[in-house]
Amino acid sequence: MGWCYHQLNNLKEAVAAMDQAIERGVNNESNYLDLGMILVSHKRYTVALEAARKAVEVAPSSCEAYMLKGLV
Repeated sequence: MGWCYHQLNNLKEAVAAMDQAIERGVNNESNYLDLGMILVSHKRYTVALEAARKAVEVAPSSCEAYMLKGLV
């Protein structure tokens, strides 16, 4: 859902959808990666870095998580 809102250029709803997925217990790397990429595309780097750090915390062996962190 987050990516749909992102495609509509609705950052607020995109972030809310990703946060909702995370809060519902879907606490996996991909949600944090998606959230981070959405935030980067809107130049919200500080918050994107938080998402990247959380992705690394959740999946410390994920190269994608470290790539996002480096991108930010």
